[in-house]
Amino acid sequence: MMKGFLIFSALVMAVCLIGCQQEEPAIRSSDNMLNGIFSVSATTKVRFSRGNLQYRASTDTWRFAEHQWDIVGMGYCQTDDRNLCYIGGTVTDGDNRQISSSYDGWIDLFGWATSGWDNTEDDPYAVNYNPWSILPTNLNVAYNPYGFGPSTNQPDTNLTGESANYDWGCNQIGEDAPRTWRTLTNDEWYYLLFTRKDAANKYGAAKVNGITGVVILSDDWKKPVACSFTAGMNGTGDMYEPWQVATSNIYSTEQWGGMENAGAVFLPCAGFRLSYPIYYGSTIYIVGVSGGYWSSTAKGGYGAYYLFFANSSIDPLSSDGRHYGRSVRLVSEL
Repeated sequence: MMKGFLIFSALVMAVCLIGCQQEEPAIRSSDNMLNGIFSVSATTKVRFSRGNLQYRASTDTWRFAEHQWDIVGMGYCQTDDRNLCYIGGTVTDGDNRQISSSYDGWIDLFGWATSGWDNTEDDPYAVNYNPWSILPTNLNVAYNPYGFGPSTNQPDTNLTGESANYDWGCNQIGEDAPRTWRTLTNDEWYYLLFTRKDAANKYGAAKVNGITGVVILSDDWKKPVACSFTAGMNGTGDMYEPWQVATSNIYSTEQWGGMENAGAVFLPCAGFRLSYPIYYGSTIYIVGVSGGYWSSTAKGGYGAYYLFFANSSIDPLSSDGRHYGRSVRLVSEL
């Protein structure tokens, strides 16, 4: 009896060491597209990109992060103006503080509607359209497509319809053709997290390869062998302490491989950039502690909605000024 138990235990441990395994691993549709299918409305399903969006100004190049947990942060093992650096980042050839039109590294925090589309001929007020744009002053309308012109009959200011070119997905990203990707609306983020079937059991705070964030499970996700998942935002304590963001769902790179193959998406806590260069410079805050992912939905003439999560909370209807640098995770509609 004891011998059999020991053999069984050894087999379980071996499975854990090589990662969480599926009986029939899923296959990606493309190098940039993850396996899982997600309902974002009653009629719309999408697949997520393989990682957060990144940009290099010196070559005007867009790409997706190689891994879902990759974040640029402030460059590897650097500190902010308060000498705080919980997690500097996992992409060593970048630093979001160095944002400029000629910077040769990668950035992954963007002001809203900064796809690079120049429409100032029609909308002279929307001057901060480049992915490296930062505010010269506190003027959020500078990011606003069609938002502050002389006409009282302005088109829709969301990143859809006549303003769709302001969506980051209008660009060629890697080898993918322009418009392969798009940004979720705030309603779609909300549906994904709170409305679709069994939604409450399909997201949870997590840590992957040492990076904190949120896992979202696909519509038909099935738990891989030897993997565990606990739904909900289970962090506790001070939101500025990264080790308290996730108290369960801790995955090694090998274990996460099984979760990802099964259709799980991971949104890392990449922090945010405060861009008031006249007052503060371009400062990066709480990398590894909170996440903020833009939606394509405007809020009035100055703000936009985004998905926020940190510690024990998640809110797809958060909103703030468009000058903040936040993460972008794109989807491809099926």
